[in-house]
Amino acid sequence: MKKLLLCTTLLVTCLQGMASAAAVAPAEVRIELLEKAFSAATAKDAVNAWAKGLQDRNGAIQYAYLSKELRAKYYFAMEELNWVTGGSSPWVERFAVTKENKLSEQKVVYDLTFEVTDSSKLKRQEQAKVTAVLEDKKWVISDVVMDKDGVVGVRSPYLSGEFYLYEEEDFSLALPSSWKGKLKIVKDEELNRTGFLYKGSGKDDGALFGVERIALQDWNDWGQETGMHTYLGERNGIVYALVKASEIPYAGNPDGVEYQEALVMMMKVKELVNSFSVRG
Repeated sequence: MKKLLLCTTLLVTCLQGMASAAAVAPAEVRIELLEKAFSAATAKDAVNAWAKGLQDRNGAIQYAYLSKELRAKYYFAMEELNWVTGGSSPWVERFAVTKENKLSEQKVVYDLTFEVTDSSKLKRQEQAKVTAVLEDKKWVISDVVMDKDGVVGVRSPYLSGEFYLYEEEDFSLALPSSWKGKLKIVKDEELNRTGFLYKGSGKDDGALFGVERIALQDWNDWGQETGMHTYLGERNGIVYALVKASEIPYAGNPDGVEYQEALVMMMKVKELVNSFSVRG
């Protein structure tokens, strides 16, 4: 009887643990698994799947076939478009791969032709050059060049200059283009941290946020519990975490231009999490 009660207790405990784990499992895990299901076995498969996503105006499908670098670069633009690219009219009626240029076993460039039409039945063709590379044993899109005067790229991130990619040896981060010239990057090797500071017209540079590298064991011991760190990713036993500044730069002058600008930038910091990508 005691053994039965013990087994029952263990079973209940296990089930509770499983339920608890399932309850806290982030939506990102589910999305990541779905995206993995869309992996392409060949370069042409990746290009065709991406182009079909463009034809269907499905930003989520397009995003699933992008390289890590392009995901980081285009995330914000896709989110602002609510993951729906292009316009209802004109639209892409069909597309075709017209040329293949195999640069290596891991890189192929394709020329694509998109046939565009509208309710008037008039048709025109637009061109695009799409590069596919082998990344993590699957083919992904690493570069997209579209007609600047065309309509296929309208309301898509591929003609957008709203964000730029900040890169270090081990990570990349998409930052708003409006931040160019307004940031001071400070790398602290002793703290293993990269700080992003706001450069106002004053003498002092105020911290906005930082990216810290924390040993996985330290992260498990205390990093998750402080509430100061936001998990970004991990690689080779190192956890990358975002630390937001506790005070808005130029807080002493809330009516000043610097404070107002820094406030807007600070409000965008939490969105940067989705564009972070570990490199190497």
